[in-house]
Amino acid sequence: MRLTKLSRFKNCIIWAMIAFLVIKFAVLPIYRFRKRFVHKVVLPSICYFDKVVQYERACKIGTNVLFLFRNMCQPIDNVLFLKTHKTGGSSIANILFRFAKSRHLTVALPKKQIFSFFWPWSFQLSFVDNLGEKRPNLLSSHARYNQTTMQALMPNGTKFITILRHPISRFESAFLFEDFPAFLGISGSLNPLKNLMEDIDKFNPEISTMYTLRNSMSFDLGLEPEDFENADAVSNLIHSVKKNFDLVLLVEYFDESLILLKQQFCWSLEDVIYVKHNSRLQAWKKHHIPNKFKTHFLEWNKADVLLYDHFNETFWNIVKYQDENFWSEVRLLKKMSRKIAEDCLQPGEHKHDNWKKTVGKLILNQKMDPRMEPLCRDLVQDEDFYLKIFRDLQCK
Repeated sequence: MRLTKLSRFKNCIIWAMIAFLVIKFAVLPIYRFRKRFVHKVVLPSICYFDKVVQYERACKIGTNVLFLFRNMCQPIDNVLFLKTHKTGGSSIANILFRFAKSRHLTVALPKKQIFSFFWPWSFQLSFVDNLGEKRPNLLSSHARYNQTTMQALMPNGTKFITILRHPISRFESAFLFEDFPAFLGISGSLNPLKNLMEDIDKFNPEISTMYTLRNSMSFDLGLEPEDFENADAVSNLIHSVKKNFDLVLLVEYFDESLILLKQQFCWSLEDVIYVKHNSRLQAWKKHHIPNKFKTHFLEWNKADVLLYDHFNETFWNIVKYQDENFWSEVRLLKKMSRKIAEDCLQPGEHKHDNWKKTVGKLILNQKMDPRMEPLCRDLVQDEDFYLKIFRDLQCK
């Protein structure tokens, strides 16, 4: 009988030890992991972002309750954005400048208090305002791509990104934004784009020096005008961008592009929320290249067409392997950005009182929630504002 009791006692001890080991080495680590990384977030009805919190916060959409994971990767701080013309670059620049401002990063500034690095000249180190022995974390102002000098300027491991747009819509936007009809003497036309394409050979001598028109994206990325029709040079350009850029965004798929950036850079949704800058006014969207001229136009801009088509295909080769979490974040970013625009901006279209006559002006909503004001103000500021902020900070 005593032997039986001792045997039962030993069994109890063994099972207790097993239970202890299971709890210590299996259950507790899982609990600690969940406690550390998983948060049940019930958010307020207004879209308010607490910058102190390190994990992602988002608007509560309907009755959604979001389970969000704190990032386990290290956020990317060093970014070079090759800003192409009329491709949504001002909206991307606002995102990057906000990121730099919130994290007290160093920004590369153009010399002589201008807004570009002496574009259209190929980028040189002498174009950058004096940083002393520091290297910048961010370069985002207009610059013509030069891989050698840009790599020499930026820290090791810097992420290179750029953005592209379909050549037809990009050209239509740039042609009107920079008031080329006035320069070419066709501003009185009902459709200056039609006038241009009807007699493109007549205007070619003037247009040949307008680097924001023909093959503008390829030019910004380093292709010389004399190589616009050189198939080998264009192929080498595409290979160079593919090799040296970590991400090529597409303006037509802006939200998808930003979620790819967010995931690759280990950023939060708050970091990539946006309002659209320099968006064309409705009255100027009626001007288009007539269909009968589009084939000729695409041939005339063949370098940009090949560039865009290649990275459009590359983009979707990346996106097609994304899981449902990616698409959930895309939908959420769209909703958050719409909500933030409703809360931060005065409704309707507003015209600039300067040369930017074709694009809308962002005006703050005077009835915004006070908690939203710092974020709203940061969202609407243009590049000139941020360059002044960083000049004041970095020149002290």
